[in-house]
Amino acid sequence: MIRPHTLKLHRPFGWTILLSIAFLPLLTGSFEGAARTLIPQQVFPPPSVGSESPEFDIKVDRMDRLMASQGSVPCILLGSSMVNGGIDPVALAGAYAGVTGEAITCFNFGLSSLVGEVAGPITRLIVKKYHPAILILGVSARDFSDKFGEYARPLVNVPWVRYVNGEFNRLGWLVDHSEGFRYYLGMQNWRSEENRPVIAKYMEEIDQFGFQPLPNKHNELVQLNEVLLTEYALNPPDVEGFRLALAQASPDTRIILLEMPVHPQFFPYYMEGEEEAYQEKFRGPIAEMAAAAGVSFWTTQESLAAQLPADGWNDRRHLNADGAVAFSQWLGQSLGQAVQNGDLNKPAAEEHLFFPFLFRQP
Repeated sequence: MIRPHTLKLHRPFGWTILLSIAFLPLLTGSFEGAARTLIPQQVFPPPSVGSESPEFDIKVDRMDRLMASQGSVPCILLGSSMVNGGIDPVALAGAYAGVTGEAITCFNFGLSSLVGEVAGPITRLIVKKYHPAILILGVSARDFSDKFGEYARPLVNVPWVRYVNGEFNRLGWLVDHSEGFRYYLGMQNWRSEENRPVIAKYMEEIDQFGFQPLPNKHNELVQLNEVLLTEYALNPPDVEGFRLALAQASPDTRIILLEMPVHPQFFPYYMEGEEEAYQEKFRGPIAEMAAAAGVSFWTTQESLAAQLPADGWNDRRHLNADGAVAFSQWLGQSLGQAVQNGDLNKPAAEEHLFFPFLFRQP
């Protein structure tokens, strides 16, 4: 019996390539659709916008998820670690509701080591991307010193930050439009064993409202009689960034400049020249720039710092979780009173999305 030959089909040259091209949009679209649900959050490391800061990446991710679930976030807080661990959005909202009878959602976008140079582009990004009705910018004298900001200053060169702020680049465009690509970048970061504990720490400590409280150790504060800021002068790049931040104020986004207090015992050692130099070299010039931009400047050092709990400080410049609650309650009440008095417009009602996981925004 003669066995028949097995038929072998020879596809035209390039057939595999053509099939790949045909199926690539389908595969990419499927992955992108899955990436915009809540499923990857349970499976993959947090997404990244391509920065070298896991703190920034996680804050952006938390902010996006809150936007997706709420429809809007009318109040955003920005500043250095003094804001990051010093303002509790939940305590603020509770105090605000106690005055106005209305709910408000706030997000803490505080970033370690943030300085004026970085505050400008990040403020602009927040306004363009998230459209808050109120943006509270916490400031302190160290924000304008060239001795600080080593961790935050590189953020101004992140392609996604530059893209959102109007400078087109392919990488920034891809990050802004593809949630799947963000997860790819996040997985690349997670591959490094050195990165994993740092990423895991921020994931655990930063809550859904961006707040990263400092623990209530209630240790006796060690007062070091040494001056933090010697030969103080406003650093020009930080002033330029600060002016850019103030320039984002508009009828749609009211900016409030908030002086972040330090421990009252430390205050005389904050700046060389003590209170007189603080007023002349920092607070006075900052107040003038704020006034020129039509931005309200709320001071707290003399009026509030001494009223905060004695054991509410983590160290000389940072509040602990208890101190943050007390400070945030004051801030929420002050915001509520400003709305009641007509000094601030009442934030628009929030939109709650049905099945928010289907509307995950990059």
